[in-house]
Amino acid sequence: MESEITRRYITQDLHEASVLYTSRKKLIELRGLSNDENFWFIFEDAKDCQRIINLFWQRELVMNIRDFCDSMRSLKDLVFNRRRENEKLKGDNKNERSITP
Repeated sequence: MESEITRRYITQDLHEASVLYTSRKKLIELRGLSNDENFWFIFEDAKDCQRIINLFWQRELVMNIRDFCDSMRSLKDLVFNRRRENEKLKGDNKNERSITP
């Protein structure tokens, strides 16, 4: 039986994430630490994601470039918003305010 981790495709590469997002793979999580500039894009269906990424790197993947650009812009916005939230949380922690989920 496959573990939950092996069924997920994880990447830090914005281009790979954009290709997968454009290919309608489900983004299940954007993970990053509040003190880290790097974020991990986590997608469902690792096997199919790997197939798509292999085609991408082999320059054999065909997709609509406008959809790809829209996906990249959406993912950049998501990362930017997450960073802004993390910065806000850092500032709140410096002022010793408690943060409730």
